[in-house]
Amino acid sequence: MGNLKSRLRQIEKAAHGHLGCIELEDGSRHYYDPEQAAIEFFGYLIDCLHAQYEGRKRKDPPEIIYAVAEAKNRQAAFLQLRPGGRAALFPLEVDALIQRGAIVHRSLVAGCELGDPLDKPETDACTEAEESDPH
Repeated sequence: MGNLKSRLRQIEKAAHGHLGCIELEDGSRHYYDPEQAAIEFFGYLIDCLHAQYEGRKRKDPPEIIYAVAEAKNRQAAFLQLRPGGRAALFPLEVDALIQRGAIVHRSLVAGCELGDPLDKPETDACTEAEESDPH
């Protein structure tokens, strides 16, 4: 029986080839194509930027984000998605995602809160924040 399990693991590994893998809390695995996940995440980021500017609700994040939220080791899963842990242009609160598995949107515009109007020049909170910034 041991040989059969070993052979099955070898077949699974070959079948998944270039795919990334995140082990989930329930013991199952989420396989994903890193290139496709990066493309989907970039599209999501751009949509989040447009949604914030237009003052509309953001779309749901891509499937890979839910896999990170449900991962057995969320820190390691996040680092697979964002090598080096770079979070500057990450549209979610990283601490909430890693510590609690919560998907919490955050503002992508410095000095502005999510929901602040951005399409009205000279009347928004961002302009006021820029004026008070000494840099």
